[in-house]
Amino acid sequence: MSVRMAPQRCITFFSCGIVLILFCISCYTFSYHEHVRNYKSGFSKACTWYMKTVKDFMFQDSDVFDSLALISTKTFDVVSHGAKGDGKKDDTTKTFDVDSYGAKGDGKKDDTKAFKKAWKEACSSKTAAVFHVAKNKKYLVAPIRFEGPCKASITMQISGTILASEQESKYKKDEKALA
Repeated sequence: MSVRMAPQRCITFFSCGIVLILFCISCYTFSYHEHVRNYKSGFSKACTWYMKTVKDFMFQDSDVFDSLALISTKTFDVVSHGAKGDGKKDDTTKTFDVDSYGAKGDGKKDDTKAFKKAWKEACSSKTAAVFHVAKNKKYLVAPIRFEGPCKASITMQISGTILASEQESKYKKDEKALA
């Protein structure tokens, strides 16, 4: 009897894995590869719910997942993959690095003000902009909303880690890092 159960469990696990992968691909495709000028958020409610469920069961103490969650709940007016939409940076693209606006990236100091300043400048730029988060650093950020309308296209280049604040007092009544 146990010999029969093992293949059934493998098939069930494999099937769930395939569904999980397909759902992740659909969320990724929806949120990052389409211009979202007419949408209110980067992820659909189904994708956001799904990501919360995955975090609850699989990534309980993951800083990396908190980075994705923090970004996924924010509002963007324009999202693109470069000034020409092809992922390439051209001569008219200006980079707005959060470190240049006072972010420390030590994982302890609140970098929210630097993120807000960098976003405000990037959003008001008349040429295509890159909002850059440096690699090999951890940025502690309270709830923040990145929104427009912006004057030109903005690419978010996140090479480092963005940590969501663990202080519940920083969140509104029903707001969390994952909505």
